[in-house]
Amino acid sequence: MGLLNAFFATTMSDANKAKCDEDVVLTSLNEYKLTLAEKEQIIGRLEYVFGERKKQISKLQELLNLELVDIKDSGDKGSDLISDIQFLEHDKKIKRVEQLERSLAYGETKYKYVYELSRQLYATLKMEAMLLKKLSAVLDLRAYRKLIVQLKSEFVVENAVLEKIAGIDEISSFHKLLLDLVKGEHVLQTLGVKEKRIIAALKKGSPVGSITDKLVKRLFDAIYDSTEEAVAAGVIDNHFYARFEFINRPEFVDLVRRVIKELRAKESSRSVFAKDISEQVINAFVHLFREQYNAKQE
Repeated sequence: MGLLNAFFATTMSDANKAKCDEDVVLTSLNEYKLTLAEKEQIIGRLEYVFGERKKQISKLQELLNLELVDIKDSGDKGSDLISDIQFLEHDKKIKRVEQLERSLAYGETKYKYVYELSRQLYATLKMEAMLLKKLSAVLDLRAYRKLIVQLKSEFVVENAVLEKIAGIDEISSFHKLLLDLVKGEHVLQTLGVKEKRIIAALKKGSPVGSITDKLVKRLFDAIYDSTEEAVAAGVIDNHFYARFEFINRPEFVDLVRRVIKELRAKESSRSVFAKDISEQVINAFVHLFREQYNAKQE
């Protein structure tokens, strides 16, 4: 099983974790990177070898089957973790990669950034493998050329991800951060079942969603000042995406709690803010707020 296959499975066995060390992760990444130049050459040739494609496709499949990702792994349990990004349109995939850097490439959220870049890379390589299967079987030249366009598009996304990985390596080691995640030495906070239900309720505008209107309005009033304060305190740098960064940092969660407390002091006894708002509701709200805010950023 490939490293990322095991990592994105529902659980990674202690035996697999034990096998992972810095050399294993670094070697897997370096082996993968060495395939890129040849991959690019073969993808460039595929358009012109419709009748004699099998050898080229076979070589590409061989290059895709790595210690990093095993494309032949039929027992892959991580498909649910990549399905939400695997079938996005090309422009949205590129935009997603850019947004990851803006929102997550900072201090406390860097592990989340590494996780999401790995997930995007995993999804991209699996999609490339899927397209190669289709290319092997397709009989119509026009359909074949459309698949080639899709394959080239995935390769562009792949290189965009690698560019971001290289950016991390300029500051710290991507492979070491990934190893911490794989071995469970750094655990990402994830949403529980109840929080996911709350998010679904918020999206549908159910009664729990009544917290959103006043809270969102008050938050937008407070975000600008809070970002300025964070910059002045040296918590974040003063750059174009400072507000974007602030919303995706832990300090934003503290701001949400503070605004809720202020609203509780002002609202009537019949208001939803008069009751205790659980951490689960706050976590769900923050997740949804960030998701919708980030999606609107260019």
